[in-house]
Amino acid sequence: MFRFKLSHLLFAVLLIGLVIGGYMRIYRPGKISIRAVGEVVVAHDDIVSFCWKTQTLELRSGLKQELFKKLRNLEGARLLLGEPFQFCVDDDELYQGKFVTNLSSFSCDGIAISLGPDFPQNDQIQIVWDYPTIDNSRRNVDPRFHNRIYNSLWLAEKLTTQDGE
Repeated sequence: MFRFKLSHLLFAVLLIGLVIGGYMRIYRPGKISIRAVGEVVVAHDDIVSFCWKTQTLELRSGLKQELFKKLRNLEGARLLLGEPFQFCVDDDELYQGKFVTNLSSFSCDGIAISLGPDFPQNDQIQIVWDYPTIDNSRRNVDPRFHNRIYNSLWLAEKLTTQDGE
């Protein structure tokens, strides 16, 4: 017959706490930011909407031009060669990529944000895989579709469909 002990109860509470804590760390929502050269260049409040399927961000008016100028003027930035960025939720870096511009013939493997006039809407940027082409064959897991990003955008009511709904 099993005899209940206080140590069993404490162990069960500790185990449940660890499982819940780990789950909350992975799936908790937060504030999104895109950083370059140690600075936040796109803050959570700068994002007007985010199309999950196409990974297209609509930014506040004028931010795309400000971003291009800011990256050009940052010490150590090398935009024409592909300036590295970090996509973060709160202070947790979820993935890295490069800012690129179609003003150069530079292409890159992996994740990229093009700051050139790729979209008719001037306040949009798209996070793509392999700039300027998309090569899905090398992709195992796409970090752009992380649950924490989705949860943060959904709770902030910034998610849209491809049709703009």
